[in-house]
Amino acid sequence: MKRCPKCGVPKSPAGFYSDRSRKDGLSNRCKPCVLADRAAYRAENREQLKAQAHSDRRRTPERGCWHMMLDRCYDEKNSAFHLYGGRGITVCSRWRKSFEAFQRDMGPRPSRRHSVDRINTDGNYEPGNCRWATPKEQARNMRSNRILTAFGKSLCVAAWAEETGIPVGVLRDRIGKLGWETERALSTPARRRAAA
Repeated sequence: MKRCPKCGVPKSPAGFYSDRSRKDGLSNRCKPCVLADRAAYRAENREQLKAQAHSDRRRTPERGCWHMMLDRCYDEKNSAFHLYGGRGITVCSRWRKSFEAFQRDMGPRPSRRHSVDRINTDGNYEPGNCRWATPKEQARNMRSNRILTAFGKSLCVAAWAEETGIPVGVLRDRIGKLGWETERALSTPARRRAAA
């Protein structure tokens, strides 16, 4: 049983929406309270929502990405806020004020798989630090990745593994456990296991 903080009634998990961002996997408030809040919001903001619905008729994939970028940085209720706005990531004033400016600077979204990626993950959303990237490109640009510099370039371990053909686990062991120099770890071919 979980108690809804708004109505104070303890309810079974079925009485709450699922929310993967929370530890217990359930929304903070129960379903009836969430629905009541939504209805109240719609009643209070009827004109604004009507205008937004009109603009949404012109909705493009890029506009959706723009809205999500703003939400991550400025909406404290967004489940990813702590990773963006919560750690000081902002959107430049040009993009924050104008979707059209964002679209001009970023260009069209290459495919449905692409989303906005910050090249410098500690930098802000602004021209020069943003690009359209695939999930694979974004995964290789995460703060948690270990970057190895060798032979005049810097790549994450997964990218080096792809380029050299040496498995990721072997590279991590060579550098982390065995203490090999980076260039030696990347240039020594992996031994193949003998067939049993």
